[in-house]
Amino acid sequence: IILLATALLFITSKTYASSVTATASSTSLCGPGSVTLTGTESGYSGGSTYTWYNAASGQQLATGSTYTTTLTTTTTFYVKYGSHQSGNITVTVNSIPATTFSISSSTVNAGTAVTAQLTSTYNSSNTYTWNFDGGTNTSTGTQQYSVSWSTPGVKTISLIETSASGCSDTTYQQVTVGGLTVTSSNYAFSQTVTLNTSATNISSTLYSFPALVYIKEDALK
Repeated sequence: IILLATALLFITSKTYASSVTATASSTSLCGPGSVTLTGTESGYSGGSTYTWYNAASGQQLATGSTYTTTLTTTTTFYVKYGSHQSGNITVTVNSIPATTFSISSSTVNAGTAVTAQLTSTYNSSNTYTWNFDGGTNTSTGTQQYSVSWSTPGVKTISLIETSASGCSDTTYQQVTVGGLTVTSSNYAFSQTVTLNTSATNISSTLYSFPALVYIKEDALK
């Protein structure tokens, strides 16, 4: 009796990834910030490891399907999965405008103008949005305005500068606006004051006088 032994060879096969891609939670940051990178493979039925690299230096940074890091400068990454490598993905760190402006006075009377003027470097590629808190303004130069208010109170001037990359900075200045003030002294009226002579027996037309009288004068409102 001849016994024929048949050996069965079991082979476990793996189909390697046809592609691996890298994505980022954001590819454009305004100033330093955190970003999360995600690797995604397709066409792989077995197991392998995602490995992240700095594209410029080739330095290995981390392993895992996601990688979170804080960036201060623009950086390019790629990820490997098995023998496959993704394309590069770049996260750009944009600068934020440093906006400043000056005002000629922080305290004025109603109707008196102050000058608000950009003092940081003007960039024609950026947009500048002023808010004068209800004041009447006139442009007097490049990012320079003359502004006045008709009512008293604390007024806030704001300026938003937005770069071409969409990064913005906002700055504020406050102006205290008072009412018209008449000091305690002889007052010279803007128009001739005529006394009622029928009641006082005074026959005179005066411009200023040391007397207590009832006066209706618009400038004293």
